[in-house]
Amino acid sequence: MQLKLTSRYTLVMAGTVLAIVSVLVLLFARQLKASGDELRAQSAGALQTSLSSQIEQRGEDVANILAERMVNPLYTLDMSAMRDALDETLMLEGVERAVIVDADGRIVHDGSMQVPSFGELLTNAHDTNSNRAHIIVPMALGDEPLGAVHLDMTLTPALREGQRIDRELRNLQNEHMQNAIRNVSMYAAALFLGGLFLAMLIARNFARPILELADYARAVGQGRSEQLPGRERGDEIG
Repeated sequence: MQLKLTSRYTLVMAGTVLAIVSVLVLLFARQLKASGDELRAQSAGALQTSLSSQIEQRGEDVANILAERMVNPLYTLDMSAMRDALDETLMLEGVERAVIVDADGRIVHDGSMQVPSFGELLTNAHDTNSNRAHIIVPMALGDEPLGAVHLDMTLTPALREGQRIDRELRNLQNEHMQNAIRNVSMYAAALFLGGLFLAMLIARNFARPILELADYARAVGQGRSEQLPGRERGDEIG
């Protein structure tokens, strides 16, 4: 009976310690993952924004150079000169489209041989495409507006680089989480074993006077007169 009662108290206290340790480990893992996800998203987003800004700045530089070259050809409507300049621009890395428009926003040249869209209003429906940066640089001769350069730069390299960095950060985060959880699990196991040992001691000391009283009551019930075991305790059991 002593073993059964002691074991019962030990199991209850050990279960309580195990539940507390498990909850703490779970909360730690969730908090670590949430912090890692937030940091990874901020880092990848900041890098992607920086790369996109660099591409847009490069596009603005290209568009400004093109606009300077296009003033005279646009004023004289030199289609050959405009096509040569646009061909050179379209060969640059990252440039997806380069179009020259007049002061009314109508296409003068798009870099093609026949310019089938000549005279049409330039539509910028593609501006909502998040994979492109649309840059507009106006052109003027003195105070007279001549038109503008419309340039599209692809942001795909920045998006791909951001995704690559995100994957690398995710791998590092998972590795860090595994190491952290492994270390915390070791500490938790040590804490559980210590708690289990303490629970056994407490259960043993708690159960002993109860068992002695039970033995005394059983002896009295059987007609044996025995002295009540005396113990000096400072708790409610006495």
